[in-house]
Amino acid sequence: MKVGVITNAMARGARIASEIEKNPGVEAWVLVFDPGGAGLPKRMARESYYFASRTVIFESLSRLLGGRILYFRKPIGHPSSLERIRSQKFDIGVHDLNIIYRRPIIDAFGRGILNSHIGLLPRYRGRCVAEWSVLEGNPNGVTVFFIDEGIDTGRQIVLKEEVPLPRCKSIASMKSFLFSRDAEMYRKALAAILAGKALLTNDIEQGFRYYPMSQLLLNVVEQLVQEGQLCQERSSRNDERDR
Repeated sequence: MKVGVITNAMARGARIASEIEKNPGVEAWVLVFDPGGAGLPKRMARESYYFASRTVIFESLSRLLGGRILYFRKPIGHPSSLERIRSQKFDIGVHDLNIIYRRPIIDAFGRGILNSHIGLLPRYRGRCVAEWSVLEGNPNGVTVFFIDEGIDTGRQIVLKEEVPLPRCKSIASMKSFLFSRDAEMYRKALAAILAGKALLTNDIEQGFRYYPMSQLLLNVVEQLVQEGQLCQERSSRNDERDR
């Protein structure tokens, strides 16, 4: 299976590509979109903060030398970009680019494009879904699904998992933790596809599209997240005392 990781950060894309290649039979390319960029060397220089890890340096350079990093100076929807993607004959695309994909882009990948969404579909679509989950007292989680042109409305869900949250000091750290699961979730989703597992249906009639929270509600969620951390810390101290 040939997979293209669609990104605007080479090191981040290399991290995802290396994880999904843990699946036997998966070969991953990193597609770096840098419209108006000055070229790959300057792109690497701009990403120097990612390269503190020797592992990331090795992964990125080995892919670059092996021809498995493709650099694009035009947007992904530009005819020249689409033609180049089609010529590679990717089976699946993996989303790591902050855009809404149009049909020509989706169709440039044989089976479509996967998205790792930090909400449990079909209930939580749209924006601030992690925050809304906390406010409503429901589990947080990640869903991997094939996108369409809508907002989290793609009909085919490959994988979804509840994700227990660690001790989080803020909404930002909570969301950062959930977003950091993307490579692992993509790996699991591709494994499920390779194994021929049945897909779930994203029945949008069973859920809601959420929108950005007001600051008042964000303050409430921030407090709930922090209180959750205190409860976990308190429970840990009690466990140690009981020993």
